[in-house]
Amino acid sequence: MYLTITRKDSTRRVPLLTEGQPYIIGRAAGDFVPDIDLAPNPSVSRRHARLWRENGTYWIEDMGSCVGTLVGGVQIKGTGRHPLSPGVAVVIGRTTFQLDEGGLSSDALPGPDAVSDQSIDGTPAETEHVSCSTESLGEILPPESPEVAMRLLGVIQQLTTMFVRQGPSEQIARTLMLRLRDLVPAADHVALLLFDERTSDLALAAHEPEGDPRGSSTLAHLAIERGRAMVWVREKDGAPDHPGPSIADQQLESVLCAPLACQGKSLGALWLSSSRTSGFSETDLRVAAALAQHAAIAVSGQRVWEDLVRSGVILKRIMAHFSPHVAARLLDQASRGRLRPGGVTSPVTILCCDLRGFTRTTADMAADDIVDMLNEYFAELAAILLRHNGTVDKFIGDAILAVFGSPEPDPNQYGNAVDAACEMQRSMEKINAGRATRGVPALKLGIGIHCGVVLHGFIGSEERLEFTVIGDAVNKASRLTEGAGPGQIIISNELHQVVWKSVKARRTQIRTKHEGELTAFILEEE
Repeated sequence: MYLTITRKDSTRRVPLLTEGQPYIIGRAAGDFVPDIDLAPNPSVSRRHARLWRENGTYWIEDMGSCVGTLVGGVQIKGTGRHPLSPGVAVVIGRTTFQLDEGGLSSDALPGPDAVSDQSIDGTPAETEHVSCSTESLGEILPPESPEVAMRLLGVIQQLTTMFVRQGPSEQIARTLMLRLRDLVPAADHVALLLFDERTSDLALAAHEPEGDPRGSSTLAHLAIERGRAMVWVREKDGAPDHPGPSIADQQLESVLCAPLACQGKSLGALWLSSSRTSGFSETDLRVAAALAQHAAIAVSGQRVWEDLVRSGVILKRIMAHFSPHVAARLLDQASRGRLRPGGVTSPVTILCCDLRGFTRTTADMAADDIVDMLNEYFAELAAILLRHNGTVDKFIGDAILAVFGSPEPDPNQYGNAVDAACEMQRSMEKINAGRATRGVPALKLGIGIHCGVVLHGFIGSEERLEFTVIGDAVNKASRLTEGAGPGQIIISNELHQVVWKSVKARRTQIRTKHEGELTAFILEEE
């Protein structure tokens, strides 16, 4: 069953599909696109009427539109649903439509004599962008095409299987091109044109045959703009004006374009060209339109999957800065949409450490050797910080900034910071022993620790969050680190007042450039 839609001098047909599937008739506006779009008719409401099939009978109901709906000349607005028989005229605004039991005729496609290169705005053949499922393939294609319908179903199943198995995008696109040529033998060349998110222009994602890329963004953009599959046919006398220079250069007789769209987003188009004067058939047009729908789902789904994988990698790197139990809580918050920008002010403990003599030691080293040395030291030092519930705020050249008591409170933050520092110095001795055995340069570590109130949390936007710590305590910890000698741990007077019972330390004075002399304590191993 088809719905024949007439407005002014134009007529189009829409196939009506499965039992019980409702069709919203209306006008596209904003993000809303009805199943049957009567735009640009201004007298049509966005959700004007609905049409559906129930127990073999078609029904229509006005959805509270502004101008109402006439069925057989009778206004049905506000009167509920009404049965609709083939041939009965339905009038909505300036558009008339009726049920039609016949299929589309070959007259729907323009021949070489009917279509001019110069009249592409008014004359390309069009078909509605229809949905396709295993139950409706027989209705999408003409009755005389059961073999094509089964082959189309096989291609759709293959694309679905490849997506479920997480096949790469290139493999999906390549398979689509090969199968499209099989399904549409009139096509000499096929191409998949997809919007490049970086340039917002159509890019050639795949083509067949390989090594001979062809395509016209002009026709593809036109099909995308109209939201329908369409055919362009060369005029017999070969008019000099063409819809795009590529069409003229390639000497094509016919081009078929079918837009790819998913959830209201345009993704690109399928592009098929033929050098045969017979051009493309009605079946070719419908096969390309149906396959474009499922290709759009596969392409969109694959992009979502690849974005998730990339996001997962990034998230894994971010979470590596936190201890396991803190990372688990943050991931839980993120999964429930509760991880948002925001900071809190509270007491924390700041640990800064710096590799002593780094610049002098690495002056004559190769870049790869420098990176390997940093990775060897920092991998172990970061692991120690995380084991003691610390958070690695950032790596700064040959230094590390870590915080204890954030992003979640920790009543043992002071002792954890001191214990982590002591273990870090012991680890440095082990690493350096191994480096000495290998005959490669070794470095010492200076550590400074301070506690105080800071602003800490996730700063930025929901799209890009970054953990940070802001406050004078960070600066003071950095000053203590500058005053620490190789292998030393210096803690501030404020921290010593908290941990004095559990540590052995001697008082010292640290000279600073801006704060003057700071009273501090050098930890001594017991």
